[in-house]
Amino acid sequence: MGIQTTDLEIDDWFKFLPEQVDLWISDPPYPFDSQNGTGRYKGMYQKFTWQKLNDIFVKMYEKTNEGGRVYIFANRDGLFKTMEGLKKAGFEFLNILIWDKQHFGGGYHWRRQEEYIVYVSKGPPKTYVKGVSNIFNYKRPSKSDAVPSIGYNPEGVSVKPHQIWRDIINYGGCQDDVCADPFAGTDPMKAALLLNSTIAAKIKEAYTNVYLT
Repeated sequence: MGIQTTDLEIDDWFKFLPEQVDLWISDPPYPFDSQNGTGRYKGMYQKFTWQKLNDIFVKMYEKTNEGGRVYIFANRDGLFKTMEGLKKAGFEFLNILIWDKQHFGGGYHWRRQEEYIVYVSKGPPKTYVKGVSNIFNYKRPSKSDAVPSIGYNPEGVSVKPHQIWRDIINYGGCQDDVCADPFAGTDPMKAALLLNSTIAAKIKEAYTNVYLT
């Protein structure tokens, strides 16, 4: 298993990909000013328009093997547009997964404690996840979760726990899958694989992109 991390603009990154992908896990930079964690964008990506994100979903579909699976983070405000964009690209909807952050977020009309992950596939999925809950119970990562030896520092760049990437690969991945994350930030996929030799052994190759503006 290898991990190839690049630092490319998104269109160049798709041109860089040398092979088709079996498993995508990513958290795109949505066009929100106050939702989805504005601190996440400090020093990270430009915020993409919905048209740009939809174009990327099409590129993902073109680079996905038959039976490939896609897991895309989406908050409440972007959930339906994300699902619509993935369906228009050609993916088939399978399920909604939930990240339970185990703390109350901001907002009103009930404080939000969750974020969603849209699960789709290209044709019938290569594998079916059975006997596993669709809820990930992990606290939002902080400075104490940083792993300097592998360059993982979620504070201020990516507020997503690498354990979710680990669990998806563990339960939803197949032997010799090619995995990819086009919006890696501090590279939770890389952290998940480097910190877990068991799931790393399942993966043929992983491609991640940490391009910053």
